[in-house]
Amino acid sequence: EFLANDDEAVLKLVKEWGKDAVKFHIEQVTGKTPEEEKSAEEKATEFKEYFGLEMPELSAGMKPAEVEAKLNEVVQQGITEKAASYEEFRPGFAVEAARIATVVTIDDEWKALLQKMDALKQTVGLAAYKGSEPLKEYQVQGFRMYQKVENKYKARSVSRWLRSKPKKDAKQES
Repeated sequence: EFLANDDEAVLKLVKEWGKDAVKFHIEQVTGKTPEEEKSAEEKATEFKEYFGLEMPELSAGMKPAEVEAKLNEVVQQGITEKAASYEEFRPGFAVEAARIATVVTIDDEWKALLQKMDALKQTVGLAAYKGSEPLKEYQVQGFRMYQKVENKYKARSVSRWLRSKPKKDAKQES
């Protein structure tokens, strides 16, 4: 669906996925316990590494929804600016780069999922010993793994697209 869409629809999807990417990133950097919670500096570094953008100042008393909204604002602005810089580089390049980033990311994530599914197949046989059906267990766990990958590839596609830089042709430089 993504690859077949027209250019406007692709850029709209990139913006939608940008919101998903923020949610995914917040889940990744938020500790499950207070001991696992990262410092503000660590979170800012990870935001910069993930999105290629500076993380905005966040006050300690902000609610999670406010933090998400503030980060979304920065990412959406980053997407708009990146699309403009890509278009300045070459008309149509923003969409081309988004499609390439998505295909490469899906390929990476799919390979990883297949490896995990293979490992799951090996371990799910033990489900018979605990009284559950191995095939049913494989289907349920495999579907959960797929759902995680689906969310992850959207977030990583946006991340890759935002951090990428077009290479200038040798002809353009001379």
